Amino acid sequence: MLVACGDGGGGRASGGDDSPFEELLDLPEVTGLNAVWAFASDDVWVAADNGKMLHFDGASWRVDELGFGETMQDMWGFAPDDLWAVGGTSLARWDGSSWTLEDLAATGQGISGVGVIWANAPDDVWIGGDQSTAA
Repeated sequence: MLVACGDGGGGRASGGDDSPFEELLDLPEVTGLNAVWAFASDDVWVAADNGKMLHFDGASWRVDELGFGETMQDMWGFAPDDLWAVGGTSLARWDGSSWTLEDLAATGQGISGVGVIWANAPDDVWIGGDQSTAA
């Protein structure tokens, strides 16, 4: 189940008259949800299980397959055409039309178990992994 702030319209069930939250009923079928990033109410991203990224455009959900089974654990964004996601040994970046992927294990930096991302600018992005690794 995913709950979001809203007004009760657009295929959602209201959380009650006093609640600012509502249950989303039209979410695609997935097993797990991990991270959420929203630029606006009509530009919401959710990292789901097995390399799936869900995108809400204000009217409906779309499922993007990253092309591998890695589950993204965290996201950080600067603009609708610059969103980053990390998980396992992978880094993914959305450019507004497609995802590009990088296998961090192949970089030789010893990064694995990536679960967090933070950035100050598009050229100053930090990721954290297990065993106290960061890059």
